[in-house]
Amino acid sequence: MKSITNYFISQKKKINKILFTLVIIFIYVIGTKIPVPCLDKEYIQFIESLYVSGLGDFKFSLCILSLGIMPYITVSIIIQLASKIVPFLKEWNEQGEKGKNQLNLFSRFLTLVLAFGYGLGMTSSNMLGIILLPSIRVKIAFFLVVGVFICIWLADLITAKGVGNGVSILIVISISKEVYSTFRFLYKPGETNLIPSTLAIYDRFVIFGCLLFLLILTIILCSAYLKIPILYYTSNINKTHEAKIDKHVPFKINSAGVLPIILATSLMNSFDMISSFMKPDNKFRKIIISYFSISQRQGLGLSFFLYLSLILLFSIFSMFMAINPHDVTQHLSKQDSYIEGIKPGEKTTYKITDELFKITLIGAICLTLLAAIPDILYFCYSSKLPPNMKFGGTSLLIIVGVALECVQRMNTQTQLTSMHNKLF
Repeated sequence: MKSITNYFISQKKKINKILFTLVIIFIYVIGTKIPVPCLDKEYIQFIESLYVSGLGDFKFSLCILSLGIMPYITVSIIIQLASKIVPFLKEWNEQGEKGKNQLNLFSRFLTLVLAFGYGLGMTSSNMLGIILLPSIRVKIAFFLVVGVFICIWLADLITAKGVGNGVSILIVISISKEVYSTFRFLYKPGETNLIPSTLAIYDRFVIFGCLLFLLILTIILCSAYLKIPILYYTSNINKTHEAKIDKHVPFKINSAGVLPIILATSLMNSFDMISSFMKPDNKFRKIIISYFSISQRQGLGLSFFLYLSLILLFSIFSMFMAINPHDVTQHLSKQDSYIEGIKPGEKTTYKITDELFKITLIGAICLTLLAAIPDILYFCYSSKLPPNMKFGGTSLLIIVGVALECVQRMNTQTQLTSMHNKLF
């Protein structure tokens, strides 16, 4: 008993961080239940019924934190990629802490604009099915923008004083409900209002098997990497330091994570958002709904193949934006090391580029498959599933990735603590 007490005392800081994170998560969940002001009770109940039943184009419960942190994530990803190309963003990126603050401020300004646009789009008659006064729409959009910045503030608190990355944890909390409802539906489909019939046991086993395959694929994408062996010119390395020296260059099979799917989804969702501002009889709106809407993607239409193509493209693009083979070659030369069997210089760069492209292509195909299987499942069983049922391959990738990140961070902190105790 005494040893257990001593253990908890030694882990006091870590326990405080976990408790702080849980408190912030509780506040976030409470915020997702508070409806926006400016709407009558009848309107709120009507909108909630649209969300629960999945009817029409409305996919949100209209509460203070409806938009969550996604507008900020979308802008951050775009800024991150643009900082490699746009001159003034590239200059800020190279200015250290000062430039980082400028990029952060610019990201939050763009988040304000994007969130306000999303808010106006969500309150349009095309999305809600009811006509609101322009002044009411602006007020609702204002509260939704406030909700986005509340989420950003909560995420910053978790990052600074809690466990793991705050943005990632809030995303996991927001999507975990979908994953829970999916498995609950597979276990007890009779508790959900199905249209027009229930799933057979065989169908449920097929869906569960596909989800299990998605989970295995997700773990592979999060943890698998390629090792390129390297050798050192200096042969007189002390045996005590030999174990600490890297003997390979690791390349993750999916270093981009869920970024390509987020970019592709944001781009495809922008079509629906643009169409929400148009009149019902507008020619361009009819084209968007016919070819580029989310419903067409779930029906394996043109937007489905465009969505997969964007994921494949963004996966390869983001990898080579994050890793420059020439920089890796220079880093190896500075360490007096070289790839086994390859001469230093241009041949090393070519070798790294070739291996990087191969592993990236494998990861991109796996990521595309992860995004495609849920839509294919929904298409095959659409007549037996609720309208708002989702099979989230992306959700699994985010949840597993964040869980592994938190575990690694906790292990790192534990190792640092034990090292500090040994030294001092």
